[in-house]
Amino acid sequence: MDLKSAEKSYSLEKMMHAKGLGNDKKLEDATIKFEKAKIDFNLFKIKLENKTLKAPYSGHIRHWRIDEFSKEGDDTIAVTLADDRKMYALYSIPVKYATKAVPGQKVKVSFSYAALTEVLEGEVKYISPEVDKNSAALNAIALIDNKDRKLISGMTVTVNHMLGSNKGVIYIP
Repeated sequence: MDLKSAEKSYSLEKMMHAKGLGNDKKLEDATIKFEKAKIDFNLFKIKLENKTLKAPYSGHIRHWRIDEFSKEGDDTIAVTLADDRKMYALYSIPVKYATKAVPGQKVKVSFSYAALTEVLEGEVKYISPEVDKNSAALNAIALIDNKDRKLISGMTVTVNHMLGSNKGVIYIP
């Protein structure tokens, strides 16, 4: 039994007993369970203080999987760690470019914040082989180099997919 539910049961039995509606045995059982839950909780805290979280890469913590009332074993996944040095951009490619778009091509991702516009580069990793019925486009995924951690998960960006080279083309501004 976890600490929260043990405390709730104990409080309920104590209140019932005080009103003359409970019996001594139920109050005694609830008290024992509550005291045991407090001991288990304190043991867990001591064990947790002696643990080290190790990850195969640097990143930031996204989701805590345990809290002070959890009763978990040694192999429990405690957190989800996000490696934000590489980010995926999900975007759509109009059907008219379907024959020109292939994985491995470069993309430029631009986004703005605090009146600054940033541009990061990446590479197309996946292009859907079928047209999305809702958008009439091909869904694509590009891996963006975010080593300076300028992109944040969930940001809106503009993706420019480089379909080919412009070698031999004269650009007149």
